[in-house]
Amino acid sequence: MSDKKADETDSHNDLDYVLSDVGEFGIYQIGQCIAMVLPIILSATYAVEFIVTSSTDDYRCAIPECEWLNNTIYDQNWLSHAIPFKNGRPKKCSRFGTSHQSAPDGQCPKSLFNESNVIGCNEYVFKTDEYRIMREFGILCDENEYKLALVGTVNNIGGFLFMPLTGLLSDKFGRLTVLIVGMVSCAIFGLIKAFVGSYMWYMVLEFLCAAVGTTTYMAAFVLCVEWVSSKYRILASTTIAATYPGGEILLGVMAMLLPNYRAFLSAIYTPALLLAFYFWLVPESTRWLIATGQYERAMKILKRTAKQNNREMSEKSMEIVRNSCTDAKGSGKNGENDCSSIIAIFQNKILLIRLIMCSLCWISVVFVFYGLSVNATKITDDSNKYLSYITTMAAEVPAALITFFMLKYIGRRTAMCCTMTIAASVTILSTFVPSHYTLIIRIMFFVGMCATSSSFAILYVFSAEIWPTGMRNLLMNICSMIGRFGSMLAPLAILLSHYKQNLPLLLFGSAALICGFIIFMLPETKGKKLPHTVQDAIKL
Repeated sequence: MSDKKADETDSHNDLDYVLSDVGEFGIYQIGQCIAMVLPIILSATYAVEFIVTSSTDDYRCAIPECEWLNNTIYDQNWLSHAIPFKNGRPKKCSRFGTSHQSAPDGQCPKSLFNESNVIGCNEYVFKTDEYRIMREFGILCDENEYKLALVGTVNNIGGFLFMPLTGLLSDKFGRLTVLIVGMVSCAIFGLIKAFVGSYMWYMVLEFLCAAVGTTTYMAAFVLCVEWVSSKYRILASTTIAATYPGGEILLGVMAMLLPNYRAFLSAIYTPALLLAFYFWLVPESTRWLIATGQYERAMKILKRTAKQNNREMSEKSMEIVRNSCTDAKGSGKNGENDCSSIIAIFQNKILLIRLIMCSLCWISVVFVFYGLSVNATKITDDSNKYLSYITTMAAEVPAALITFFMLKYIGRRTAMCCTMTIAASVTILSTFVPSHYTLIIRIMFFVGMCATSSSFAILYVFSAEIWPTGMRNLLMNICSMIGRFGSMLAPLAILLSHYKQNLPLLLFGSAALICGFIIFMLPETKGKKLPHTVQDAIKL
């Protein structure tokens, strides 16, 4: 009863009451959430497009003594005569030197080669018609393979460095502005990247594209969450989570249809230019407008919302908005997003520990998620690598449904613990399954990705619920920025398979297990309102 009375006393700041008055999740909010589908799908595609552009293909040395270089195929019945084999496959950059004998026309006998003389080569035959940056920039042979792994690492470094800045800009200038500018800029850099002629410039543009586009999903997510009341927060967030894998599946489909990386990049980045029209089509977050004291803009959007939802905005709601905007202006903090408020986070022990624990959870979840995503193209033979990727990413769709019910009935911390423990279990157990049991490995990867995706969706909701409105986007971006350490390490962790095949999976499983325990150091937010002020956040 005391909590109820406290809520009534603080009703002048109850923004959930305002949203329930104009329609908590009516036609207007549904329309705005639908408008977020395009940027969410595109941001998902851009986050992992390096998996396609930096993918490898099987290749071998060309043998001009036995084949015409402009008309040849990868598999030949005489390969074992001309090229040393490793693990049942021809070595990529080695071949046998020739003996002094000449080859009969149309034949390639074993006697033509000297197996004691292994030499390198500078011409190659590729297994497929895929033309990725590996072939464009000549990134061949084991000693250069790190350059392909660096593409993913540089992508994540770009996101890591710019996340706090874009989060601060989002809290300063609005979620919608950062979303549109980020998406359009990312499209421009991505289209330029498709046609550069050097590895160095490609990496520069990879960095810039990630830097400006990395927080577009976060901005879209916060917009959707802030458009609705606490009652529909789980529904809105899980709907977004169910939309996200559409971008990853689209990535796999486009990779299969467009083997040339230039056409592939052009196709996925061009649609983002359409987001320039969102300045006139999509409204700003009313919570952010109120938190920054912009009464006129907030009232205009709320009245439009009420009209399209066939509701009437009451005098009490107008008074709540007026009081909240007046408080924001009177405090001189514009929704608490100034430097002094950020310092307050680091001066408060409760919020500082919360920030550290939240960041550790982000590192673990991101490391596991991107690690399994990159590894998804390697769980079967290369001819099916994109099919493997698509089926593994499709695990995120049922994950969103599972997330909805888990958040609704068992709370955030328990849900995170359950999903990460499941992810850890199947990932570690998969290392004991013989490689020829392809179906079992696919199923285990599917379950692992489903659990990890569910954890990711829960973490987004959780991260949005533990910070105040004026700093929500900034602090979520700080946690996500630190989480980028996980995505930087994931592509490099895959390289450890050269030393011990299952070592990357053991690392991913261990990280998931650790996260399952760390989550209990954060406050449970199930059934609680979004904190509007720093004091609201401390009281969670």
